Amino acid sequence: MILVWRGWGLLGVAALFLPLASCAGLMDTRPGLALLLGGLALAGGGVACWVCGRRWNRPATEHSLFFIPLQYWGLAYVLAGVFFTLGGVAGLIRKGV
Repeated sequence: MILVWRGWGLLGVAALFLPLASCAGLMDTRPGLALLLGGLALAGGGVACWVCGRRWNRPATEHSLFFIPLQYWGLAYVLAGVFFTLGGVAGLIRKGV
């Protein structure tokens, strides 16, 4: 796969990969907890992308990943993080933890 970015747009990959990789070890033992923590970390990375993208993307510069501005990646990560967090909470409630 080819990555196309401008400026600090590669931060969008780090904001996606680091939270998900940090919780991958929990998937075998505690999948509900892994989804909950991974979702929270992903939402936090999304907020960081949103803030940095809004601050850095001025009319003269562009920080993008696959031609999509960094702040929009942040919004997508926050939405995905909320989805994963709700799934993790539902899994924990179902198990009675």
